[in-house]
Amino acid sequence: MDLQPGEEVVFDGRPAWRGLLSLFVPGAVAAAALALAALLAAGLVAALLAGGVVVIGVGAAGFARRHATHYVATTRRLSIRRGIRARRAQETRIGRIRNVTTEQSRLDRVLRIGTVGFDVAGARAGEFRFVRIAAPARAVAAVDGARRRAAERAAEPRFARGSGVAEGR
Repeated sequence: MDLQPGEEVVFDGRPAWRGLLSLFVPGAVAAAALALAALLAAGLVAALLAGGVVVIGVGAAGFARRHATHYVATTRRLSIRRGIRARRAQETRIGRIRNVTTEQSRLDRVLRIGTVGFDVAGARAGEFRFVRIAAPARAVAAVDGARRRAAERAAEPRFARGSGVAEGR
């Protein structure tokens, strides 16, 4: 993300590695089912190989997804970039954010991760979300601070160059 003059990064992150654990539960179930089928059909070695392949595949997919996602909040914009082969980027101005919500399941609270959702004017519900990030409260505080500073800047009177007289809006 190229910063504009006067713009500062207030949050920079990716999905937390602890968030990958939620992918391993279904992967472990699939690995156990495949290993059991392989054990019944071909023996112990085939069962271990089949289970190992599933676990490695799930881990590699989670690792790729984590590193292909990048969340940035600046004093002026929110940005979400996703993808390795095909890149998808979303961006909105801080002033368009209407609401900020945090979601955490019980497992998320134990893992200290969560999802931060941003209700953006003119966007579909749930379109801007920082998913499975570490310390979601830190991201909320950073974006709230940026929103507050943007509102203060917007409320300041603008002065005409050299005249000392405030311009009308």
